[in-house]
Amino acid sequence: MSNYTPNGRSPQVLLGYRRKSMVRGQADLISPERQMHTCNLWLEIQDQPYVIEWYEDIDGHRSGRQEKGRPGWQSLLAQLDRPDVAGVIADSFDRMYRNVHQFLNFLNRVERLGKKLITVKEGLDTSSTLGRAIVTILMVIYQLESDQTSDRMTANVKYKREVLGRHWGPAPFGCDRNEEGHLIPTAKTYWYNPHTGQAQAANKGQIPAGYEQRRYLDGLVALYQHYAQGQSSYDTTAEVMNQAGWRYYADAKGKPRQFNRDDVRRIVSFWRIYRGELVMGNSTNDRNASIIKAGHNPILPVELCSQVGSIKQERGREYSRRSSLVDRTYLLSDITYCAVCDKSLKGQYHKGRRVYRHYGGKRGCPEKMVDANDVEQQVLDYLNQLGESALLTRVLEEAERMARKVTAHDKQTQSLGDDLDQERERLNRLEDLYLDGDIDRSRYNIKKAEIEGRIIDLERQLYAANSMANIGAIIARIRSTLGQMNQANQKTKKTLINSLVERLDVAGGEVVVFTPRPWAQPFF
Repeated sequence: MSNYTPNGRSPQVLLGYRRKSMVRGQADLISPERQMHTCNLWLEIQDQPYVIEWYEDIDGHRSGRQEKGRPGWQSLLAQLDRPDVAGVIADSFDRMYRNVHQFLNFLNRVERLGKKLITVKEGLDTSSTLGRAIVTILMVIYQLESDQTSDRMTANVKYKREVLGRHWGPAPFGCDRNEEGHLIPTAKTYWYNPHTGQAQAANKGQIPAGYEQRRYLDGLVALYQHYAQGQSSYDTTAEVMNQAGWRYYADAKGKPRQFNRDDVRRIVSFWRIYRGELVMGNSTNDRNASIIKAGHNPILPVELCSQVGSIKQERGREYSRRSSLVDRTYLLSDITYCAVCDKSLKGQYHKGRRVYRHYGGKRGCPEKMVDANDVEQQVLDYLNQLGESALLTRVLEEAERMARKVTAHDKQTQSLGDDLDQERERLNRLEDLYLDGDIDRSRYNIKKAEIEGRIIDLERQLYAANSMANIGAIIARIRSTLGQMNQANQKTKKTLINSLVERLDVAGGEVVVFTPRPWAQPFF
């Protein structure tokens, strides 16, 4: 807990949050320590005494896309109602959420409770209409950036699979990796006592009395041999494995644990990988997928893997058929109405094309169905024009005017600002090199620490005097993102549209009335 109590006044509590994320095997580029530092830096210049009560999700992959899977954030939310809590503080909005819908629900709750929401980097006041509008669009930007990063990593994974023949992701049970990154049979072992059923991790010491050494690879072979008989379910297979003394990898306490249903299901789904093949797509759902020869040799006997694969595929036919390849995401289904009869229009796939039709029948309305592609493009084109919104222009001009006023007669401050911009650009370039695989993790961490050290020193000198400095950059990002909406995926487009638009009235294949949500009205 961080404390700062000037003038002896009683501090108010801020619930601090920091999150460590990961994108398909890549480490988070903004360390939890860095996040805590920026919040403490903000704390130092406040007249009101605060104490930060920290909550964190820094173990493994903790995505900001969903609240689920983030126990630290869930604990923070449970404390919001406390009377001694003044609000929530984080390094940036994207530490809390990369999901617009969930963020707006959270923001509504914070405002309803009369609490503060503080993010150091953006420095925006969410209690004002303008602040809320910019914050909401910022959250859309963060979600878009998350989607784009995911797409970029997907392309990188595809290259490593298709060109290098390399398996991507955590090594399947029973496997390790060689120096080239290809899968090999694991040599890991554990100790098992057949009399007591106890198991413990193997070490370099002498095997305890009553214990025997077992190989995880032998457990993998035993699992496949049993499942290949075709008589057992995932649950039954797990039970058989456990009774025979076979164990899965160590749990959080370092103790080899028993198999469960999900372990068996996952291991069985990797039958192609164990056979020396790679699936182009979801490796656990390979129906109609492209299969290539992997860069690694078979981990298990090819015939045994084929037997397991045949059983799994036969059982898989009992489930629903694979969904259509046609993208049937309708961007406007929840907000579109007929301008003639005022009836809701819903997206449907009709005779080979995407359309919006009257929900539950036209009831005599002369309007026909509307081509979905046409009307959706009209809305996207309209949103693209928001980048030139007069309101955004005024906000940008005001931010630049205030920044100039602060630094107009201070050459040293101007010089420090220029240096800070250069260091941030260097950090961005370094992050690109790391994500592209052009530098390794060790070299990245060394250079990153050097650059961040210089940024911290510069920020400490500039922060108090230049609280408006980031507004110009925020507006520039808003404009840039809105101008690139046509390049986003359907899900991201729908998120942005629904966050800005309350209702669309359509007639004659055209949007005749465009009704923004109340918070977004200043932009239109």
